[in-house]
Order: sequence, then C-alpha cells, then structure tokens
Amino acid sequence: MCRHHDVFPVVNAKHFGNPRHKQQVGKRARLDSWEVFKMPSTCCVINCNSRSHDRSGVKLKNGISYYRFPAWKNNSTSHVSEVTKRRRMAWIAAVRRPKITFDNSPPHMMVCSKHFHKGKPAYEMIECDPDWAPSLYLGHTEVKVTNTDRFKRLRRRATRSQQPQPPHTGPEAEFDNAAPLYPDNTTYATEMEGLVNPPPSPGTVHTSPETELNEPAHLFPDYSAPVAEMEGQETQPLPPAPDNACREEDRETETSGDAGAPMGNADEQQKCTKCALRTKEIIRLQEENRKLKGELSKKALDENFLKNNDLKVKYYTGLPSFSLLMGVLMQIIPSLPKTKERKLSHFQMLLLTLMRLRLDLPVEHVAHLFDISRHTAYNLFFETINVLHAHLSPLVYWPKRHCIQASMPHQYVEMFGNRVTVIIDCFELFIERAQNLRAKAQTYSNYKSRYTMKYLIGITPQGTISFISKGWGGRASDKQITENSGFLQKLSPGDLVLADRGFDIKESVALVGATLKIPAFTRGHSQLNAKDVEETRKLAHVRIHVERVIGCMRSKFNILNDTIRLGFVVPCEGEDKTLLDKIVVVCCALTNMCPSIVVKPSC
Repeated sequence: MCRHHDVFPVVNAKHFGNPRHKQQVGKRARLDSWEVFKMPSTCCVINCNSRSHDRSGVKLKNGISYYRFPAWKNNSTSHVSEVTKRRRMAWIAAVRRPKITFDNSPPHMMVCSKHFHKGKPAYEMIECDPDWAPSLYLGHTEVKVTNTDRFKRLRRRATRSQQPQPPHTGPEAEFDNAAPLYPDNTTYATEMEGLVNPPPSPGTVHTSPETELNEPAHLFPDYSAPVAEMEGQETQPLPPAPDNACREEDRETETSGDAGAPMGNADEQQKCTKCALRTKEIIRLQEENRKLKGELSKKALDENFLKNNDLKVKYYTGLPSFSLLMGVLMQIIPSLPKTKERKLSHFQMLLLTLMRLRLDLPVEHVAHLFDISRHTAYNLFFETINVLHAHLSPLVYWPKRHCIQASMPHQYVEMFGNRVTVIIDCFELFIERAQNLRAKAQTYSNYKSRYTMKYLIGITPQGTISFISKGWGGRASDKQITENSGFLQKLSPGDLVLADRGFDIKESVALVGATLKIPAFTRGHSQLNAKDVEETRKLAHVRIHVERVIGCMRSKFNILNDTIRLGFVVPCEGEDKTLLDKIVVVCCALTNMCPSIVVKPSC
C-alpha cells in the first residue's frame, strides 16, 4: 500500500494562534479525509496482487472491480438477517485472513472481481448462485471451487417452465394435466437443493424447510449491479451462450448415466420425493399451529376462557353461572365506552373489574394479566365501577310489605308473626390512616382499634339486601348512622325492625309508627328473667342472618377485607358518594344476584 506524505499538511507552530490559519487547516483536513477515502484499492485474498493504482499513483485500466465484505442486516426481517449473516460468514471463511473476523472487517480489505465467475458477487438472497461468495483463486484448498454449469441449466429450465405450453392430447394428457405436485410458489424451490451451497464456515446456520418454502417462486432475478464498486468501473458481463449450445448441453447431460438411463427420470423422482416430504412437513406445521392457537385461546382472558365452566366463573367473578355474567354484560354494554382505541373488549373490561373485586388483585397484577398499562387498568376499573353502580344499584331496593309477607320464612312467622320487615346491622371496612387530624379523628374506631369506614346494612327476612347506607367514619355510633342515613324514611307504620343492642333508636323508630326489637338489657340485675331470656334467644336465632349475609358478601369480594386506599374514600367529582360507596353498592347488588343463604332452594 502506498504511503501518502502529502495527506497531512505541514503546519508551522507560529501559525497556531492565527484564526484564519485555523480555518484553512480545517478545510485542508476535510480535503485530506476525502483523499484518504480515494486511496488505492487492493485485494485481500491470499496470493492475489490485484491493485487499482501502480506505485506512482496512476490508476490502472485493468477492468478489475473491488467489493467490500457484505454486511449483516440484523435489523431486517428474520429471514434476511439469517441469509446476510451466513453470507458474511461465508466470505470470511473463503478469504481466511486472521485479521478479518465476523465483528471486524477493515473497510480497506476488499475482494476483487477475479474471484467470482461473473466478475461480481451475486444477489445476497440467491444462496444457490456460485458467486454468492468468492470461490476462485483463493490461495488455499479449504474452499471448493463452485461449478456454474448446473446453475445455468437450472435457470434455463426454470425460464422455459414459466412459458405457457399448449395442452397435450393423447395418452400422456391425463398425466400432464394432473394437479401440480408442488404447493403454490414452490415450483422450483425443490430444484435448488442439489445446487452447490456456499463455502462452509464455523457457526453456519442452515435453513429449515419452513424457511425455504417462504422464498418467492422467481428465484433468479437479474441483479447485475455490483454491491460495492469502489472505482466506479463496471465489469463487462459474460456473453450469453448460444441457444443451440444450451440445448446440446442439456441433451448431453440428460442422456448421460449408467446403462444409458435418462437423468430426467432420476430428477423427477428426486423432486417428487422432496415435494412429498415438504407437503408432509407443511401438514404437520399446520396441525401444530392449530393446536397452539387452541391452547392460546384457552389462556386468553376472554369469553372462551369462562364459557361452559361455572366453576371458573364463580372463582373469578363471584357469580354463580356464565349466563348470569353475560346477562350483566348485556345490561351495561350501552353505557361502556365505545372508543376503538380500547385494547380490551367490553367483556374483558367487566372481567377485569369483577376479578379485582373478587380476588382483590393489585392494579399492577391486573395490568400484566390483560397486557395493559397500570394507568389504563385503573381507569378501566374506575369507569366500569361507575357503570355497574348506575345499572345495578336498583337491585338493592326496599320491597313492599305484601311482597315480604308473601314469602316470609316460617321461623319468622312462628316467633314474630308476619310483621318483620328488616334486620339491620353495621359493618366496618379498614382504610389507610389519613394525614388530616380531623379526618383521622373521625375515622378511628374504638371498637376495631383501626381507622375504618362504617356502613349500615339491612336485609329482608328472605336474606336479600334491601338497604345500604353511605360510608361513615368509624367514630360514628350505630344510632347516629341510623338516624341520618335515610333508613327511617323507608319504614312504614306497623313494621317490625330487628337489631342489636347498640341500636338505641326505639324512640326514633316509634315516631314513624314502627317497632324496634333488640335483645334485653340486664339493667343492673345479675341476670335476665326467664321471659327475657326466651325472647333474646329467639331474636338472636333470626338476627344472626344479617351477620351471615355480611360474611357472605365479604367472602365473595375480598376487596372488602383489605385495607382501602385513601383515594377510594374521597368523594367523586360532582357527586356526594365516594368510590368505596359505589364498590359496596355493587358488591351488595351482585350478592343479591346469587342464591340466598337464608332461604334454601327447594329440591
């Protein structure tokens, strides 16, 4: 390689401080970099002395082109990435220079056109081409020289097969007009098997039958442009062989063989065998694809995940059957958001919400299950809760007296007649500690020794939830909640209310003409008399049902057993209810949709 002493200018030290001289030096450096890029090209193949310039720097007109090592297109599709990787490894293996590796190929080390049959590399996607990698005059015997005759014959045969042929008549017409043995776009792919492959190299990856079937049918386009021609001098293509010579060559090749047997029959048998194997492989892959799709659909959280499996429905949603779940979905679909940008379907939005209520799953976990972001999961939960509250809150209703009396359980009739209307109690939900001192004082419960939200609940004798109040701080008493929650306005004259000792609301209930029944107090006596003991026993026997309903609701929806975030107890924008109030109402409505635990269904 020639040394260029004039590339780097000699700069006098006294000019370093001159701005104008600095500008000239910068301009000269850019010109020098261009001159380095145009430096003479040499071939890096062993024992090859090809060069583009002589020792005096004069360009030689020898018609030789120089090509850089092909790059690995790892950012393209998987097939292109594998082919370009194999081609780069094949070039490196053919040159066998210790300084040229897969990760490092100096740009000045090139391969000249002498080492290719056609004087230039072939298109990178045609691996069967003899010029896919250099193979001539490599200076060693590790790489076998490729043969171009078979490739030429295959290309001519493929060109003739693509031309339309007149229909045959006679005994051979039935065979000629039979269905093709090859699948679509694989007519000539099987003929490529026997061609000479690129030179082997360590770590070479072989293509599978699936990859070969994905290649296009037209495997031999004419790519005559060089990949990298440094000097801008194109190599003259070889003249095509005469048509007569091609036909004669085909005849000589096809008639050669043992005992004069034609080679065409052997080729046809080989093609049929390979075609049958590939067709069998295609059928196997299609069956495997069908099975994988079926397994994937079973794991996807959609309608098929819960369809025809009531045990899954009960575990993930708390509802007893899939038909009931679809009924809820049909009811709320008109109010759910209809944006096309939503990644989840309406069913998945409902399932996400019910899974969070039922299993108390963290938002991050739900987001991973449905492959969405945490923010999207929270927004979907909030929107769906609002829709469920709007549509399901009417299920928590106060029935008429004649409706209660028509299906009154006999145990209530035997003890209290048919006047029992409601059984009330309070339950508390744990919340996080507030930062505000006043809110902290209002939510602290002396009974639970925790910060809680308190709710008043009322059930009918049949076990249906007929009343649920808004949330109150844990400091509020049962009497305060009952008198200020709107419960008394539901009562009618003659109603009988069953409650615990903490509900000292006898006067308030009497003002609306109703009667309150609570366990008797000892009132300073050591024990109750026999009459009070009997009445307390009867009352406790039926009043326990309200605690059973509360326990059933909390066991169905585990979100009520966890510590609620403070963001859930803040009133919603433009409303006087909190998100926790809506969640409790939705849980009560869904509990009413399940079979009652008080009245057993008749067999």
